[in-house]
Amino acid sequence: MTTQIKKAHDTANIIGNWKGYTYANSTYYLSSILTYLSSIVNTKINRGDYMPLGEIETIKNQAQKEYDKRIQAGENCDFNDIFNRLLKLNGVPTLDPLESETEEPINPIHDKQHYFWIKLFHDFFDALIIKRLRARKPNGDTLTIIYQRVILLSLKHNGYICFEGMGDDIIQEIAILIGEDLDCCREVINFLIDNKRATLLNDNEILYIHDFEKYTGAEEQKVRMQRSRIRKKQQEQNSLLS
Repeated sequence: MTTQIKKAHDTANIIGNWKGYTYANSTYYLSSILTYLSSIVNTKINRGDYMPLGEIETIKNQAQKEYDKRIQAGENCDFNDIFNRLLKLNGVPTLDPLESETEEPINPIHDKQHYFWIKLFHDFFDALIIKRLRARKPNGDTLTIIYQRVILLSLKHNGYICFEGMGDDIIQEIAILIGEDLDCCREVINFLIDNKRATLLNDNEILYIHDFEKYTGAEEQKVRMQRSRIRKKQQEQNSLLS
């Protein structure tokens, strides 16, 4: 008799003594529990809850390609939405909703800064939003630089720019902070808001820059968290079967 079988029998005997069952009945009782747990695990495996991480990585790459293609076409899209849709199509649990989707007021001004640089993709200037900014006369190139500086400014509060009272409004404060012309800054911010690349929050005292996630790799962090949850489920599965 193996150690595992002996432990199972000992456990069954303890249950039997506690419940007043015979040894045979208590062994059957424990066996039924183990059979039930095994069926749960097998059900999860069959429906894809424990999909191998290699396949998750493939889905993630497909989502990234679709996201990049749609961004290049000038569409307003979210990587998580695309990734969740592909995960669901493959029968895998989707990412949890972001905390920012709750109705609680957003107050990121005291949040610890997590990113100190941005990733500039090789096709940055081929993106439709950049082409549209550069095409705006007569200050297209200046507007593009302001757009980059606004993203860099948002790093301090992880994608948010918080009004601190240094100007008449948040846009004037941004112009002061980055040292650029107020009218040009206002044109860029309004352009981003109109194209759903930025959102004003909390009575226009906070500006969220949507492209923060794209240019810092924050989206990749969400994917890693998803993979970690899947790995944890796989470990739980293995412990049940061991």
